[in-house]
Amino acid sequence: MAKAKASPLRILCTLVLVALLGYFCYMYINQEIVLSNQRKQIEQMELENAKLEEKYQESLKTIDDKNTLEYIDRYMRDHFGMVQEGEIRVDVIEGK
Repeated sequence: MAKAKASPLRILCTLVLVALLGYFCYMYINQEIVLSNQRKQIEQMELENAKLEEKYQESLKTIDDKNTLEYIDRYMRDHFGMVQEGEIRVDVIEGK
C-alpha cells in the first residue's frame, strides 16, 4: 500500500486551524489573567471602602460630639489655651 500524499490545500487548512486554536487559547488565558487582576483590584477597593466607611461613621460621631459643652471646652483649652475661673495656665517650654 502506498501512502497518499497530503495535498497542499489540506496542509494549509490544518495549519490555519492550528493557528486559530493557538490564538483562541492565547486570548482565553490573557483574559483570565486580566480578570484575576481585576478581582484583586475589586478586593482592594472593597477593603478601602470599608475603611472609609468606618472613618465616616467616626466622623459622624465627632459631629454629634461637637455640639456638647465638653467638646467645646476641650477645643477651647487645646487650641486657644483658655482656662476656667480659678485655674492657672501653665506653659511648658522645652530647652535645648
